Amino acid sequence: MSPNHSKRIILFCNILLMVAGLIGLTACGRRISILPTPSATPTRPGDPIISSGTEQVFLNAPTTLQIRDSIFKVKAVEIQKNVWRYQRGSADSAQWVYGTLVNYVIGLEATTANTDLVQALDETDFIQVSLANGRVLKFQFSGRQWIEQDAAADLFQQLRPGLTLALLGDKGTKRLVVTASYVSSVEPTPAAGSELVELGTWIQVGEARVIALNGQLVREAADLTAGHAYYVVDFSVEALGPNTLDAGMFQMDLIDGQGRRYALSVPASLAGAYGPAGGQLEPGQVLTATAGYLVPDTISGPTVEWAFSPRPGSRAPARIQLALAGAVPMPTPDPSSSVAIQVNTVAYGPGMTEIVINGGIGNPTDHVVTVNREDVLLQSGTASVSLIEANPGFPWSISPGESRAFALRFARPSPGTAVLQILHWSFELGGLQ
Repeated sequence: MSPNHSKRIILFCNILLMVAGLIGLTACGRRISILPTPSATPTRPGDPIISSGTEQVFLNAPTTLQIRDSIFKVKAVEIQKNVWRYQRGSADSAQWVYGTLVNYVIGLEATTANTDLVQALDETDFIQVSLANGRVLKFQFSGRQWIEQDAAADLFQQLRPGLTLALLGDKGTKRLVVTASYVSSVEPTPAAGSELVELGTWIQVGEARVIALNGQLVREAADLTAGHAYYVVDFSVEALGPNTLDAGMFQMDLIDGQGRRYALSVPASLAGAYGPAGGQLEPGQVLTATAGYLVPDTISGPTVEWAFSPRPGSRAPARIQLALAGAVPMPTPDPSSSVAIQVNTVAYGPGMTEIVINGGIGNPTDHVVTVNREDVLLQSGTASVSLIEANPGFPWSISPGESRAFALRFARPSPGTAVLQILHWSFELGGLQ
């Protein structure tokens, strides 16, 4: 729930307050694993869409693979017991592992030409996959590694949109594998889930809210490809619940002034202040991280757009406008703006002359948050209602990662509705007699 968002609390409603659930430890940015924990061998997709004689083709089945100027015809193969078998002498064709429809897994014969082609790829390269329905998917090179030949199951993970390209038949005990990130620019531009907001503005999207803290070009970085720069976005995300969010699954794209999209780059993210996003976010937790992108040093401006969604595939991301260059970092947000506050019960006290409000407050930031008497107000119409007692007494000093229960006793408000305000949070109390 965003600050200043009113929440109706019906009188006498008794909802169990799990104070410990209001807050968890702040997650830290961490490196993204290129090959996550392997999943089961993929199974066949659903009903065939196109039939031609004895051959059946699925709309989302790859037909051609393009790497730089080399084009390969793609043939489907099935994997049995994680064993990837292929026929030698097919250097001009590629093999798609049947059923890998989220992360496309494709193999090339490890000829000298194919090996040189794959080993020459870097972050400036894009790989294109054409599908049977005429759609073209575009992937940006993100990494290269050697894995054991018998670790085929590691290739088949389907956790995020992307491409895994493996060389087949290479001598030795290991095979060369390239990973590439899905670039959504080939898709129609997703519909905006909200208006374009500015730097330093919280915006809710799905089960999260996000704020961009800074956006700037980095032209001086180790191993930066000539003619390119990094654009880094420092941001914070709060999980709103009810589900846990996987920060490694965030969909984050950068769009330049001409509408070109750039995929997330781990090396570029490491060039920022916080590093790549990673880890699990429970409801109420806040993660601060960096999303970095490899861009031409002549990238179009004067502004760029950063699109964020807490889960891949969303067609309604948060959209944030950032300056292309010379951006001034946002000052550290006031920690009090990030606290989580919940009202649990509201009830009349003895003699019906007062009301008692019980709730909890959690501090997900790295700083001590203090709540003073003037930060708490109960408004009935145009009149302020007198606070009789606060337990604990003011000021409330809440350490990083700490959560605390509170009780507030006010004089009885006028019948109707009153509004309780604590820091940036507002709660509407209805049904007053």
